[in-house]
Amino acid sequence: MKISGLLLNKRSQPMEDAHENSVERSAARSRAQRNVESRVWTSGARPGSALLISAYFLFIFLFVSLKGNFPLNDDWSYGEGVRGFVQTGRLIMPTVCAAGFTHIFLGAVGCKIFGFSYVVLRAVVFVWAIIGSFALYGALIQTGIRRGAAVFCSLVYACNPIIVNLYFSFMSDVTALSLVNIYLYLLLRACRKNSVNLALLSIVALTLAVGARQSAIIFLPCNLSLLALKIDNRRLLSWVLIASVAIPVLSYIGMDQWLIHRSFSVHDYIDVKEGHWQLVQNMLRLPVHGLHAFIVAMGESACYLGLFCLPVLLSILLQGRKILTKYAPYLWHWLLMAGCMVMISANQLVIAQSKLMPFNQNLLRLPMVCALTIMGLNMPLLSGKTLRWITMLSFVLAFVLLAALGAMLQMLVVKLIKYIKAKTGSRRQLAIIWICVVAALISTIFSAAETIIRCTDRYYLIALAPLLLSLAIVMRRLKLKIVQPPSVIALLLIAIYSACAAQDYLGWNRARWTGLERLEARGIPSTQIDGGYEYNTLRDIKIYDSANHGLPPRNAWRWWPVKGENYIVSFSPIPDYKVVDRLPYWSALGFKAREVLILQSEDKN
Repeated sequence: MKISGLLLNKRSQPMEDAHENSVERSAARSRAQRNVESRVWTSGARPGSALLISAYFLFIFLFVSLKGNFPLNDDWSYGEGVRGFVQTGRLIMPTVCAAGFTHIFLGAVGCKIFGFSYVVLRAVVFVWAIIGSFALYGALIQTGIRRGAAVFCSLVYACNPIIVNLYFSFMSDVTALSLVNIYLYLLLRACRKNSVNLALLSIVALTLAVGARQSAIIFLPCNLSLLALKIDNRRLLSWVLIASVAIPVLSYIGMDQWLIHRSFSVHDYIDVKEGHWQLVQNMLRLPVHGLHAFIVAMGESACYLGLFCLPVLLSILLQGRKILTKYAPYLWHWLLMAGCMVMISANQLVIAQSKLMPFNQNLLRLPMVCALTIMGLNMPLLSGKTLRWITMLSFVLAFVLLAALGAMLQMLVVKLIKYIKAKTGSRRQLAIIWICVVAALISTIFSAAETIIRCTDRYYLIALAPLLLSLAIVMRRLKLKIVQPPSVIALLLIAIYSACAAQDYLGWNRARWTGLERLEARGIPSTQIDGGYEYNTLRDIKIYDSANHGLPPRNAWRWWPVKGENYIVSFSPIPDYKVVDRLPYWSALGFKAREVLILQSEDKN
């Protein structure tokens, strides 16, 4: 018995030692993982890590300037909504398709403190632009990429020419995008840190984003990542999951009903809703035709998104040989799919419809720079040859982007299948991939749908941050360098162009409104002035739905309504009108002085 006992002890001892070693190795790996995560977050939190982001915002703040108490684009509707809310406590916005509750409230807070003006409202948006860019930087850090790559991707977002233009207006786009970035950061952080509190904060951020623009509701599927949270109280987790869906959805439904039943509303919102419903019906009744239209729209929207992500996609193109050598067997079907989609879209848009980029213009007006809302052109038109080259580049970038989207989807599916079958891999890692890839896919699909229904280029910005997050993850997985000298040069050129375009836009608008104030100071009523879209509708909201665009041939030059046109604000002379005032301004884009003209009709009648 003693001998057998000794033998048993001798046999069992190595097993126990092996078990102890295994436990120690597992604990060491867990400690190492925590240390890595801690280093990732700590490195991301260093004050100097995002100095370039701060420097760019300081540069455009000083270079462009916020001054000028006048509206831009459609922000007069939100601005007057703030004015009414501050003065009466009532929310009246008759012309907007996005309820903008959050946006109006934030503007009202700023105006309560500093007094109402469009300068204050612009400052509120500018502050939120900075917050949104840093939120994206934080979200990128949560994916595990290096600080330099995170700063680079954040600058690709912050320097986008459309979003830079929006920094200097009171449009609701920047507020909504910033809140979405905060939501993505908090959700990624919640999954990484296994934090219920951060998860609850992410739900609040998403609800506020929906309150700024209802389109933020599309990110709801990302909340399934909260299933990765490991907490003892399963009932609490169930309530968190229910809240993550119920609260944003109820917010969306409430705003939808307000927009439908509000007083003094125009038909725009109903038209958009009917457009969405018509798209669904067409897809169900004519699936082949609907699929073709969707593929064309996907290629069209990918052209914009490819340009938006140009510096990152350029890094992918520069490493194309490495990708094809190592990963071609895994990616060939996505390359084929992307090629087919791009060819179908290009054939329909360029050949059948004779269109060239930019297809849907609002702010990215390459020939004219930004949204022109007065007569004439302040910049010479680009040649057809130049626009063809821009179109070709856009479709090349669209091809790379669509192939990358396919690779993202494959990565997510493979990770999900492995986890379901073998329960291997980190739940937190899977949750992070889920958030980034799903956000990129649904926002890109949403952009394509908006292209079919009613789209302008600024609507595509909703997919920019999710795409940058997903591209960063994919490039990290494929061991590709995000930051390369040519991509840095491309980013620098985009940043310079964005700043110069915004300076030009604010410059001619300041000149325009100076001329309009001079006319009004002379006692000329606004009913005799065509001051452009913002001026005409701000002075008399009743003409918003008017079909009166003036007399021929001028009615063919306007897209906005007028009440009178005895005086016209223009960039260039007009037949039968004489120049009565010249308003000079300096344009960084042309690097020379330009002028806005005040014209008076020569018709004695």
